[in-house]
Amino acid sequence: MKLWDERALLSDRHDLASFTCGEPAIDGWLERNCARYLKMGLCALWVCPDASGQILGLFTLSSHMIQADTLSRNQQGGVTGVGHPAILLGQVALHSDLRGKGLGTLLLLEALAQCVEFASGIGARFIVLDALNDALVSYYARFGFRSVPNDPRRMIMPMKTARARLDEALSVPL
Repeated sequence: MKLWDERALLSDRHDLASFTCGEPAIDGWLERNCARYLKMGLCALWVCPDASGQILGLFTLSSHMIQADTLSRNQQGGVTGVGHPAILLGQVALHSDLRGKGLGTLLLLEALAQCVEFASGIGARFIVLDALNDALVSYYARFGFRSVPNDPRRMIMPMKTARARLDEALSVPL
């Protein structure tokens, strides 16, 4: 199923002003902070627009480092005392008109695909996200994200798990 025409960095041809996901924390961030974050290089905003440029979904990515002492022994993989390179999946949002239709999975797979593509060129061991609520913790866990010790909403996914999820998704006939 192909809902949007592309996955691309935000540009002048995309209509961010009309995008709303219905989640006040994300809509507020887009309105108040997004432009400044982009200008400062704190994140990159990836959009999934239709042919007219209307944004149907979006996500932000940033470089990140996870301190070894915030990971479980298993998550450390025998590498202790040093940071683990990661990609932070910051904001993830589907247009409010599309919510509740199971399309969030497609958007998350787009984000995972971009992370895997980046990781092959820069080295990143994990994808990190901060779930907005407990329901989203359960949702992201279904895809292979796991909470870090002492912070159940901070979740990580090994890059190898992301690759496996993408391979699984590509093997399912649409």
